[in-house]
Amino acid sequence: MTASTKDIFYSVLLASLFFFFITLSADYGNTINNIDFDENISVDKLVNSGDALHRPSILGSKGTENEENIAKWLMRFKAYSVEADEHIVIMALARIKPSQGLFDPGFYQYGGSFIYPLGIFYYVLKEIGILNISSLQNMLNSPDIFDDVYYYGRIFVAFFVSLASVFLFLSLRYFTSSRNSLIYTAIFLLMPATIMFAQVMKPHYYAIFWSNLALYLVIRSVNSGTINRFSSLIIGLSLGMSVGSSLVYSIFAIILWTIILTIKNLNGKLESIFVIPIISVITFLLFNPYLLLNFTEASQEANALQGWFDFSVNNITSNLFLYMKNSFSIGFGFAFTFGYILLIMWLVYKKKIRFNIIAGVMIVVLVLMSIVTSSLSDWHTNVRYSPYIAPLILVIFAYFFKDTKIIPSLMLLFTVIQSFPLYIAYQDEDSLQYSTRLNAANWINNNIAYNSFICTNGRSIVPYDTPPFKFGKYKINQNFCEFYISVDRRSDNLHFSKKHQLIQRYKPRYNLVSIPLVYSHINPQISIYKVNDDE
Repeated sequence: MTASTKDIFYSVLLASLFFFFITLSADYGNTINNIDFDENISVDKLVNSGDALHRPSILGSKGTENEENIAKWLMRFKAYSVEADEHIVIMALARIKPSQGLFDPGFYQYGGSFIYPLGIFYYVLKEIGILNISSLQNMLNSPDIFDDVYYYGRIFVAFFVSLASVFLFLSLRYFTSSRNSLIYTAIFLLMPATIMFAQVMKPHYYAIFWSNLALYLVIRSVNSGTINRFSSLIIGLSLGMSVGSSLVYSIFAIILWTIILTIKNLNGKLESIFVIPIISVITFLLFNPYLLLNFTEASQEANALQGWFDFSVNNITSNLFLYMKNSFSIGFGFAFTFGYILLIMWLVYKKKIRFNIIAGVMIVVLVLMSIVTSSLSDWHTNVRYSPYIAPLILVIFAYFFKDTKIIPSLMLLFTVIQSFPLYIAYQDEDSLQYSTRLNAANWINNNIAYNSFICTNGRSIVPYDTPPFKFGKYKINQNFCEFYISVDRRSDNLHFSKKHQLIQRYKPRYNLVSIPLVYSHINPQISIYKVNDDE
């Protein structure tokens, strides 16, 4: 089965509706940079205060430029977003100055296949007068400009995710009805992880456009019995772009190349199995040249990241359970997770070599992800390291259960129910009534006495780790604490000593205590403790 003109229309309509709803929420967090902190500090002092994006900070080393101070805190609340790491993308782009022949972003965790197209997008917006990008001094004087920068960066990602859904639909249509294809595509778009990462200026879900394009071309080629040279070139380009945006897509590239390798009676296969990896590598290097040209700093950055990704092959069963519980089911959805497990069981039950190989790959990917994220096993956003799983599995569902209507319908229903609180949280982020950050800040300002000693759970005072209270009124993060402010990144896993007495807590709406339906990155739970050191 192939998609008709009517099918394509409905898939584009679905993608457009998703994109529209993302545009309604993608301006979240734009209140904090307009808050009056009662601090009369000049913009020049803010600029000269430094920030957390110097190379020594990225590499985990320390220097005098990293000393905390109120000017630096205020600068961050004007220039940063409530999403951790989005500001790193802005600073990477700021280092690129084509007029001076400078193209090295100085940050390599997010690949050039994402950084450079985003930079071109911003350049076009600036040239047509939509964005007023200028000096840091001017932008700090008009912090709403930063709101626009983050908003359009998120829109950039959302646009590519929307396009990715069209290619997913076209892939699904080869195996199942138009109705089921639309439902499976809607499941992908409405998963909690998609809603979150489609409106975060990071490469993980931008890259899914390229991987879905490659997946579609492979499926089309296999169904036609021929993989021509043009398709091989585009598949190679797409895989290079996806891996060149985020290295986590390397596994997907290997899976897709292996599928081509194992397909019998595919005309042009011999040429394609060489062309695809060659074009992928060339594309990767073209967009990431400084991995070689600035190998020293790229290596230092990779070494610094090892602290985050402390791989562990011990307790594989425990790590797998934690990954499935804390990340997979929370990100992709409980219904998708249940279906994933049942699919593996069904494939094994069939006792066919081809089916068993598919089940084995599905299991290996999960085990591998649980090993890679073992040091982050309590987090709820680790599905960003395996986003390609969702489209692949939905296609497998469509292939094996092409005539089934009840399975995709139920999966979509429960996915929508699970995702609803998360989407509402994006709407609530700037709400005077429901924003946990704004309400926590107001409570602190009005109820904690001047010059009190306050500690926070973040490594520094930044918007994503600290509510925007008036920092100048208090003594912050010193050796002694009277109050402790916690942005609860793991609201279902809190551990505090008896000396911490909870005096106020702000929760996102519709969230569950034991099963976090709202990630800590958006409208997070915030707890305020009185510290009793005499106990």
